[in-house]
Order: sequence, then C-alpha cells, then structure tokens
Amino acid sequence: MRAEAIGRPRSVRASFGIPFPMDVGSRWSAELGGSTLLDQGIYPITLALDVFGAPTEIIARGRMRADGVDLAEHVTLEFADGCYAQLAASMVEFCELTASVNGTKGWIAIPTPFWATHTFRTHASGGEPGSFVEGIETASPVEGNGFGPMIEHVNAALAAGDLESPIHPFRDTLAVFDVLDAIRAELRVSEPT
Repeated sequence: MRAEAIGRPRSVRASFGIPFPMDVGSRWSAELGGSTLLDQGIYPITLALDVFGAPTEIIARGRMRADGVDLAEHVTLEFADGCYAQLAASMVEFCELTASVNGTKGWIAIPTPFWATHTFRTHASGGEPGSFVEGIETASPVEGNGFGPMIEHVNAALAAGDLESPIHPFRDTLAVFDVLDAIRAELRVSEPT
C-alpha cells in the first residue's frame, strides 16, 4: 500500500535505545566525539526531517556526562502547520526500536529496527477491508545488513560522476546536522563522568 493511503502526514514517532557496554570505544569517549545523539539519535532525526523538512522549534532534554558525552535524550520537533515529531535515543537503556508516520487517514508502522527494516505496515481508514486494524504489509527484498542498498547507491552515484545523491542531497545532511547541533545545545550536564 502506498504512503498516500495515510493522508497528509501529521506526526512522526521514532526511537533508538540500546544499552551498550561501557568500554574504551569511541561511543563513550568525549575526545573521539562519543555521543548517543550522533550514533543513534541521527536515525530518528533523519526520519522526521525526511517527512517534514526543517523544524520550526526544537525541545530537547536528556542525560549528559560532565565530559560532554550525552547518554540519552528525548526530543520534540515542531514543524509548520502543527506537525510534530517525538523522538528518543539512548545508549544506557532500551527505547523501542520502531517508528511510525501518522497521518490524517491512518499510519505507517515501521518495525524493529526501523532504520534497517525491509517491511512496513500501512494502517489506513479508507483502505482495504481490515487494513485499519491489521494493516497491509509491504516488503522489499533483504539486501545485506541494511547498508547494502546505501552502498550500492553511493557506488552508482560515484560511477555516474555525481557529487551527491539525488535522493538524499547534501543540503538534507546539513539540515540534519543543524538539528543535531541545536539538540545538543539544549542538553545539560546531569551526571558525573
């Protein structure tokens, strides 16, 4: 079932929280740019911006160590015309690894792990009988561990001489990082190093 079946998108909900062992890896190192936001939060943020574009307001709270490594955050992004996204990321506790795009006629449920899934389920009030409750599943072939299609796309763009992806141009990446910077500015130290 096509995305148009849910009507006009009005909200996004996405989270990516998995507790990772505290080790000497880059995730936990301030000197190496360790960050839940950059490692896990980027996925829900990118989904929300892919649906709505740049937010008009950012509200973020979370847990940050004194050395600047953020451990967890929850974020509300507000967009034009009252649209919004509720997002969360953590490397110290679980947050459900799913996402949804919610519209005026239904919603799309994206299963675990939402950033690398090959299926989604469309629940639409005007769709086929039963589609509102059970939903209609859409699947695509599994290629690699989720990164396969991205790597193929990059290779094809490079072979064509493209300097950026036509489906995810550089300006979209910059917009995501602008939001990540704004979220990080909202976080306050709440835990010792």
